[in-house]
Amino acid sequence: MPTDKQSSVFPVLIYLSLITLTTIGYGDITPLTLKREIRDLIRRMNKENPLWGAPRIHGELLMLGIEVAESTVGRYMVRTGRSPSQGWKTFLRNHAAGIASMICS
Repeated sequence: MPTDKQSSVFPVLIYLSLITLTTIGYGDITPLTLKREIRDLIRRMNKENPLWGAPRIHGELLMLGIEVAESTVGRYMVRTGRSPSQGWKTFLRNHAAGIASMICS
């Protein structure tokens, strides 16, 4: 018959065994934080080249020897509220005379 000490240790051993089995091969299960210099470089590249997306910046970083996932690059890119291209309102204002001459002729 198990003693009280043995019966209280058994659930803890099962728990620790389960945790060990689920984390084997994954190393440290906490996410890594990116160095500030790399984050600043991603933001700088994005600001200086607004037409570049995450795939392009990721490729440039790989050419520099910096290995970082494309999803991580996307996470640290500067979010802009507007797209770099003109909207329909601006397009129509810029080309109203040409469109009107095509319709009227």
